[in-house]
Amino acid sequence: MQVENMIEPMLWEDVCGVLESRSEFYLMLAGLYFKPLTQAQIDGMAEEDYAGYVVGESLLDEGFDDIRRALRKRHTGTRSILATEWTSTFGGAEAYKGRYCVPNASVFLDESGLTYGRPRTEVSRIYGEQCLRLADNSGMPESHISFELEFLSILSGEISRHLRAGEFDRAL
Repeated sequence: MQVENMIEPMLWEDVCGVLESRSEFYLMLAGLYFKPLTQAQIDGMAEEDYAGYVVGESLLDEGFDDIRRALRKRHTGTRSILATEWTSTFGGAEAYKGRYCVPNASVFLDESGLTYGRPRTEVSRIYGEQCLRLADNSGMPESHISFELEFLSILSGEISRHLRAGEFDRAL
C-alpha cells in the first residue's frame, strides 16, 4: 500500500499543520537555549496567547500561567533577571546538587563526558548528510540542544513541504 493511501486526504492538511506548528515550537525552544533572550523575544512572548497551550496537564498549565504572569511585568528588569538566570543555568555558573546543566548531548551520551565527544561527531555527520552546517562560529558544539532543536524544526518543515507537494516518498 502506498503511503498517500494510508491516510485520508482530509487528514493530510492536519498532519501538515501539526508539523508546521512543531517546526515553530522547536525554533522557539532553540532560541531559549541558544543565548539570553533579547527584549524583542521577551516582548513577543508577552504578546503570546498562552490559553491555546492549556492541555489539562496541571503542571504544564501552571507553568504557562507562570510565564504569562511574569511577562506582564516585563518592563521591571525582566531581561536582566532572565539573562542572569540563563547564564547561571546554561553557562555553568551555578550547580544544583553538585551538577551543572550543560545543554550539550555529548556530555551526557558519552562515557568520557567530553563536550566534543563521539555524539558531537555523529550529530555533525548527520547534519552534513542533510547539507546543513552551523551558520556561525558560536563556540558551541553541534550537539548543543539549540542546534538539535533547530534541526528538528528544519526536518518538520521539510516533511510538511514534501507532503503538501505530494512527494510522499521524500517525506518519509
